[in-house]
Amino acid sequence: MTNKLSIYKFIALLSSFEPEAFYYVPTLFSSIFCFEGKIQNFRNILQMKQSATLACNVPTKPDQVREKGNCPAHRRWNFWENVANTFQHLPDPEDSRSWFYFAYTLYLFPSDNLIDIMVLGYSFGVLCALCGPIFGFGASVGLLEILCRSPAMLFWSWTNLLLFTVSNQRHPESIKEDAINKPSRPLPAKRLTAAEATSLMYAMYPIVILFSLCSGGLGPCLLLMFITLWYNECRGAENPFIKNFLNGGGFTCFLAGPLEVLVIGRGSSILRYSRVVQWLALIAFAIFTTSHTQDFRDLEGDKLRNRRTVPLVIGDAPARWLVVIIVLLYSCIAPMFWHMGVAGFLLPASTGSVMVFNLLGRRTVEGDILTWKLWSMWIASFFLLPLVKMGSGTVMV
Repeated sequence: MTNKLSIYKFIALLSSFEPEAFYYVPTLFSSIFCFEGKIQNFRNILQMKQSATLACNVPTKPDQVREKGNCPAHRRWNFWENVANTFQHLPDPEDSRSWFYFAYTLYLFPSDNLIDIMVLGYSFGVLCALCGPIFGFGASVGLLEILCRSPAMLFWSWTNLLLFTVSNQRHPESIKEDAINKPSRPLPAKRLTAAEATSLMYAMYPIVILFSLCSGGLGPCLLLMFITLWYNECRGAENPFIKNFLNGGGFTCFLAGPLEVLVIGRGSSILRYSRVVQWLALIAFAIFTTSHTQDFRDLEGDKLRNRRTVPLVIGDAPARWLVVIIVLLYSCIAPMFWHMGVAGFLLPASTGSVMVFNLLGRRTVEGDILTWKLWSMWIASFFLLPLVKMGSGTVMV
């Protein structure tokens, strides 16, 4: 009961942007993962049950043996055995794993996407908030308010990202693929079992929804859950077109969520602001048509899993040139959306050029990993365009 109250206290404080919330982070990890005390209690109960079973089988008379199923003590302990069996897949409390072990495990699930998801989402929210007049928000959000709401923005992104990555990595075929592409991930590294990952995933659903209700971002959160189910549970990732479409929608949710937490808050939606919706739609199409850039680094694992990705379906070279054409195209479309001059074209064009030169020139795993990071920088360059436009002195709503 104490753990539950601590979780509620943690969410309430964090949604109110109180620093005291971080005092409850270890308790949150404990409630999701460990349950050491409860497991030990159930183990003790099982031992007592075995003792009771032996007592039930002791004859009360020389010619009488009590039937085990009719023994009241056995019926009572059999109930607790069933309860204890629900926790049998959790870690053994006698092992050497510490709080840091579980915290690091939680970090490893989304670690590959911290920059291209969390940092991009936070940057988008902050930069849009600084351009309040150009989007119709009213006055720009002050630095103090941004600092106060930053923990909630980051926690929204991290919890939603953790939910998606756990759902994505827990399947047997995903574990087999990650053993080749990313062996340091928690499941191929055997830091926890698939059953434990499934328990973590189910525990995250109410946490994510409750926090979004308290702090804002409920709409992007629910849409992201739908995309997560489609992508991971309904095999949406098996079709290259649908996979790119879901990537575009998912990335856009990770941009819209922190913005809604920062600027709009609970009880409202970014759908009220048409300029934001149009800008997000343009970015979503850019991501949709270029997100297969991430597939170049995972070709070996995708071949092993027989996954149909764009590079494997149309070929490596055509897929790379497709990215080049679209990057150059959107590097022109984005500044045109804001009716900007030459200065507006320089930023996306320069970052996009560096990315495509690396994409075509370094066709290795290391080079493709760098290309994906440069892709994140190219997308981030779009976020600065409203700020440049606002700095030019022309405000469009």
